[in-house]
Amino acid sequence: MDQAEQRKARQTKAMDACWKAAREGVGRLLEEAKVYKGSEAHLYRGEATTIMEHVTPFYWGLATASFLFITFRVTGSKRFQLYRDAMFQRKPVLPPMTTRNGADPAKQQWKSLIERQTEEKAELANDLTRLPFDFFVSILGGCSTVLLLSKPDKMGDDFVNAPLMPGKSLIYKTICPPLQSAYDEQDHNVFQEINEGMLVTFEGFVRNCRIRSEFIKQQTLRGVARPDAVPYPGLKGASG
Repeated sequence: MDQAEQRKARQTKAMDACWKAAREGVGRLLEEAKVYKGSEAHLYRGEATTIMEHVTPFYWGLATASFLFITFRVTGSKRFQLYRDAMFQRKPVLPPMTTRNGADPAKQQWKSLIERQTEEKAELANDLTRLPFDFFVSILGGCSTVLLLSKPDKMGDDFVNAPLMPGKSLIYKTICPPLQSAYDEQDHNVFQEINEGMLVTFEGFVRNCRIRSEFIKQQTLRGVARPDAVPYPGLKGASG
């Protein structure tokens, strides 16, 4: 294995470890997210506002996908089409029950039981055939909404700077520990070999986690009542 392949393998290993740690941390954050609405919610306001800014596009995407799927399923049904015809084209939904020649209305106006059953089965088969397409288009619409409304670059910057924000930080409490452990287990040359991408983002996040840890340590030594609450406007990063 040449040097390029070795470097690529190290980067892949580091990336996998960091993503695994990040997912673990996010899981913990979701479990403890009730603090954002608890008695100390005011101390988490800055962080909660930042999170909602980036979560809101996903809510809109989910709403768009749900709306499209329901619309496709409803408008594609035969009942809806009959109702639409009756409302806008003024065609009767049900056929008339009498004929001019006095023939039996049941024979002249209604289909036989077998024909109706055959038609219902065909309609069901057609409905099931459309289901995957409706689902795919709905998901596509939802994802497009998320991409349109989201701000990936700002999301990355806000993630890196999250440990520096004023007030208390649930992100620091839940995501920093596993990511710091994962980072320390990697060959740090991997992070120095690249200058962009998620590995740089993870490294910046870990660096800012340590800045907040040092701040909390100093505040604890001073006997501050809330050592984990950073005063406004927040901490300065390594480059700040």
